[in-house]
Amino acid sequence: MFKIIIISHGLLAKEILNSAQMIAGKQENTQAIGLVEGQSPESFAENVENAVRQCGTDDVLILSDLYGGTPCNTVAMKILPKYKNSEMLTGMNLSMVIEAYSMSKGNIKDAVNELSGIGKDDIVDMRKEFDAKSSCTDGDE
Repeated sequence: MFKIIIISHGLLAKEILNSAQMIAGKQENTQAIGLVEGQSPESFAENVENAVRQCGTDDVLILSDLYGGTPCNTVAMKILPKYKNSEMLTGMNLSMVIEAYSMSKGNIKDAVNELSGIGKDDIVDMRKEFDAKSSCTDGDE
């Protein structure tokens, strides 16, 4: 079993959590923390560390909005080395968050492997998708 912490620039984490809960229902053991304008990375790191501590000894999955951004880098440097029971994925999207809910009762390592694929698979060029499907049905007339 693992807990989920969503991190982002601004209010994105809170709004992704709100959207995920609108679709999948209220989730226990999930928190959202955003780095707000003017906030220092140190203050943000303290907020994330407090959330990780609240999780106790359970595994913690951190989902970050942007690889290489301040929230990601701050957690990678200040949280991951201290908490060996934590994992982090970047490029977080709504599908990943919803799927993480359904996996949270399982093994965190398995979830990380599965979620990274879900994040990638959820990126679709809809014009190409539409055009491909249209060309398949064009000859059916």
